[in-house]
Amino acid sequence: MCKYFIFIIILLGVVSCTTQNRDSKLIESVVTEEPLIYTDQCDTMPSWMLDTVIWVPLEFSDINVLRDISKISVMNGKVVVGEKHQGCIQVYDFPSGKLLFVIDKKGPGPEEYLETAAFTVTSTSIYVLDNYSHAILKYSLGDGSFIEKKSIPFVAWDMEAFDDDSFLFTWLNNNPKAVKPKNVFNNAVWQTDGEFNVIESYLPVEDDYVEMYGKRRYFTRHGKDIIFHALKYEGYFRFTQNKPPQFYPIEFNNPVPNDKALRLKDLENTSWQYLSETPFVTDDFAVFDITEGAYGQQMFSSKKQVFSNSTKWARNLPINIGDATNDNSFIGYINDDYEQYNQLTTYGFQRGSETVDSLLNQGGCCLLIYQMKKIRIRMRAV
Repeated sequence: MCKYFIFIIILLGVVSCTTQNRDSKLIESVVTEEPLIYTDQCDTMPSWMLDTVIWVPLEFSDINVLRDISKISVMNGKVVVGEKHQGCIQVYDFPSGKLLFVIDKKGPGPEEYLETAAFTVTSTSIYVLDNYSHAILKYSLGDGSFIEKKSIPFVAWDMEAFDDDSFLFTWLNNNPKAVKPKNVFNNAVWQTDGEFNVIESYLPVEDDYVEMYGKRRYFTRHGKDIIFHALKYEGYFRFTQNKPPQFYPIEFNNPVPNDKALRLKDLENTSWQYLSETPFVTDDFAVFDITEGAYGQQMFSSKKQVFSNSTKWARNLPINIGDATNDNSFIGYINDDYEQYNQLTTYGFQRGSETVDSLLNQGGCCLLIYQMKKIRIRMRAV
């Protein structure tokens, strides 16, 4: 495929990992759905899937420049962007892109955090996970003001919220040489109440399982539901409050073998296929990160079919998708990469306005709103 416009997830050079014990055995309460079958003979994404792509320039901030975006979350007319390198969270009006406020509270104080391991957003609040302080800090979604700081009895890699009274967390060992912390669970996912007391746990994990290092997200959100994925499972889960989790398997024609202990370097020269990140899901579509060997790309999917990206035309490519909204759209972005923008538009991607062009040329960030069409017919299985 053309190197100029495919979104490549480069896994080379990442710290070693294993995918040993890739056992898909699930607990009895999980409901397993019909599998999505992924083959090499995927059709190119058809034009009827996408309605429009809209550019949203995010107001430039000289103080807090976006460099390494860890997460994007759209909620109640705001887009919340996590900046991993600086440890801050920037909140913009959506869809105007006007910067509203920045949460930048690094420090040991009662209203501060030592790290932003993860964050989640509800209709009222922004929650920041700080593993160093063993705490979660709550800020107002309205103006970013501090609300409270609560201690937690566990370590987690990622978190997501059903609402202000119900959360999911995950922790999976991603370093075979590291000592397992005492305050983690033998389950891939656990649920807490609003006081962060554990009330339920899901998906038992073997003591010797090691997750792939470098995975950036474990949870995404679909409406009121939470989507979860780990490399242990050949598929993803949908968690709904007060219901058993649902598992959506993906059948690859050349999957990573279950009986092999593997590191990333062992995958580089293979054609093994796997789901490398948690998908973004709407009512009618999904975006999957599928990797073969050491390289991968984001691809649109409708119900039962994953569509390949065109090798000749960049117009409808999913670029750095970071969130899905309740109105059947996906949020992507281009950040501090004017060269990528020029390459994309050279190969047919929709060019933005003069404001977009100028902002990207200055090292700024612009969102891409992919408004998908509503499907009224059931897609055939591959």
